[in-house]
Amino acid sequence: MNKIKSTKGITLISLVITIIILLILAGVTIATLMGNNGLINKAKDASITTDVVETKEQIQLELMGKYNEDSTYTNGDVIVAVKKITGNDIEEGVETITTKKGNTVNIADLWIGNSSNGTDVEDLFDESGIEDAKLHIGDFINYSAGEWRSSDMTTIANTGVIPNNSTNNPSTSYQFGGFTVGSSRSENATPYSTSYNYVQDKATNSAITGWRLFDVNNGVMTLISAGCPEDYYHPNETNSAYISEYILTGNESLKTTYPSLGLGTTYKARNWDMYINRDYNATSASILTKAKLDEWYSKYITASANTYTNTTFQKIYKTSSDCVRDGMYESLIDNYSYYWLSSAHRSNDVYDVNPSSESVGDSYTHAFGVRILVSLSSNVKLSEEAVGTKTVVSRSNEYTYNVWNLITQ
Repeated sequence: MNKIKSTKGITLISLVITIIILLILAGVTIATLMGNNGLINKAKDASITTDVVETKEQIQLELMGKYNEDSTYTNGDVIVAVKKITGNDIEEGVETITTKKGNTVNIADLWIGNSSNGTDVEDLFDESGIEDAKLHIGDFINYSAGEWRSSDMTTIANTGVIPNNSTNNPSTSYQFGGFTVGSSRSENATPYSTSYNYVQDKATNSAITGWRLFDVNNGVMTLISAGCPEDYYHPNETNSAYISEYILTGNESLKTTYPSLGLGTTYKARNWDMYINRDYNATSASILTKAKLDEWYSKYITASANTYTNTTFQKIYKTSSDCVRDGMYESLIDNYSYYWLSSAHRSNDVYDVNPSSESVGDSYTHAFGVRILVSLSSNVKLSEEAVGTKTVVSRSNEYTYNVWNLITQ
């Protein structure tokens, strides 16, 4: 009889078990590669981390040449370096940027400022206990408004009169001047009187420049130009005070009250936005007026202040019997130069600060300076400690103020 050869094979049960095992192994492999903690995502995270670290190192190398004597650098230096290395501008409200490799990262991950993340303004400035605060009204803040450009002259000319683009005082009605293209907007225009040539910096024996703390409101800082970046010629003409106030402040109500003066047509409101530096998170710029000075006095000196009253204005001086902080506001408000307060007093007269009489007065037919106010975003912080001091000489009195760096993120 023929023998029947038996053949061994895979049973259906074995096949099913094998498939299940293969599926389990595949699932584990996919999870290992593709899961949230998988190798691929870890590799991506590592790549991003490496990109961020390399970008930060490149920025640090870019900043090496910017170090000051104390091995620090300004916030502006950081912003310029970030733009050069990443191609991104750091502006208000922007929280992320894209590296050159296309990775999106938080600005905070790239931040390498000279004082970690800075300190909230309100933590440094205690309005209720200002004597004990670290930050005081009048302190110097390292802010830059940039340099004058040819386009600025065109912007100013839109007010109706071309600026003189000269260090000479303006001499034409409603004209700006005393500065030139290429000079700093944080410096001073030529003073009306060389006898009153600004408060002096003791260290340099020259006029103080830059920006000082004027006000703090709910953590928002307002800076004031230490000197007068521009001069403005206010003439003695019929209703010239209303024309000047409109040009300087843009007071729209004057157009309705004086419809025949050509406000908004012949004469345009001045645009002060050229003083806004977005690199420092500045949000607005305007001019100091009598109303704003009265408001400041009412907050820091005496309630319901009218600075046209000499005894009120003179409360800032060290010689005053009830001066605040022993005269520390003296050099802030009276910066030893004539400047307009940009508000009409009478039809031809505009309020001004008069360093000769140590008072607020009113004048016409002069080329006095103007002072600029710049407000910063509430997210701006300051260096954790003052980065130095500055001593100024005002009417033979010496006052020393702290100097602070701005930290923006």
